[in-house]
Amino acid sequence: MKTYDVVVIGAGNGGLAAAATCAKAGLSTLLLERHNIPGGSASSFVRGRFEFEPSLHELCGVGAPDKTGSVEDMFNRFGGDVDWFIHDSTFRLVVPAKEGDTDTFINEDGIEVTVDARMPVGFEAFAKKLDELVPGSYESCTEAFRLGGRLFAAYDALDNPKKLPGSLKDFPNIMRMVSHTMKEGLDALGMPKKAQDIFNTYWCYMGSPASQFDFLYYLTVLYSYVQNGTGIPKLRSHEMSLALDKVIRDAGGDIWYNSEVTKVLMKNGKPAGVIINGNKEVFSKYFICNSSPNKVWNDLFEAKEVPEKQLKMLNARKTACALTTVYLGMNKTIEE
Repeated sequence: MKTYDVVVIGAGNGGLAAAATCAKAGLSTLLLERHNIPGGSASSFVRGRFEFEPSLHELCGVGAPDKTGSVEDMFNRFGGDVDWFIHDSTFRLVVPAKEGDTDTFINEDGIEVTVDARMPVGFEAFAKKLDELVPGSYESCTEAFRLGGRLFAAYDALDNPKKLPGSLKDFPNIMRMVSHTMKEGLDALGMPKKAQDIFNTYWCYMGSPASQFDFLYYLTVLYSYVQNGTGIPKLRSHEMSLALDKVIRDAGGDIWYNSEVTKVLMKNGKPAGVIINGNKEVFSKYFICNSSPNKVWNDLFEAKEVPEKQLKMLNARKTACALTTVYLGMNKTIEE
């Protein structure tokens, strides 16, 4: 049986990118996926005349017509061929009015709403639009984006210590904000409550409300969306996953679909191999797993094999919201 340099478990976005990175670096790489297609949440399925995406319907970090973003740069670096469609806005938020609302109006769709926000791309344009919807929010919004810029500079310094002078002492505000929630961060900036509700629209992507979700992490997400807008592959999510599939194979990597890892084999306290579909063994020097840590340690390892540090981390984490998705294919036109 061949021994690989790296075995990657799971062909979701992270697993595909990890396997592509390893294969392009010249490492003998095996990507294992229990499904019969790659992509994970970045895939689609057809029911009747409708095609549904399980999760991914837009991406930040793709770029703008005149400027690439981090996601597009990654595909260019891999040599993955993806044709992107770029949206010219960040998001639209429509909040129908409810009993007791005092600040309501009828929007162009004839719906009585509290907020009908079409938020543009670009930091200045976004801040001005937010101030138009909620007067007095411009300064706090601008300051939040300024902190977002400093946050990316801090990430850059951590990733490339020689690229920027100094250390994290150059980013005192970033260190002070660690472990604060979105609500605490925006309250500290003086952002009005209604403006926060608009600013925090993407909270539902994360599965945690503003009172719990990390302020710096959310800034990273929103900053990326507002910087260049959103994009999607013209052939939907499959275009991305199939592009990375090709990159991996062209670089000499192997991909096995319909191959579920059912157990990790240990040797001298370290992972040495995996069992696939309950009976086939594959060995490797290193392993990367594109799955939830809770699932990995619970399902693939014996209890006695879970390192104490990992056990403490598992017990320290909070469970986020549980989400149920309903896919609706309407049998009427939008006008009807």
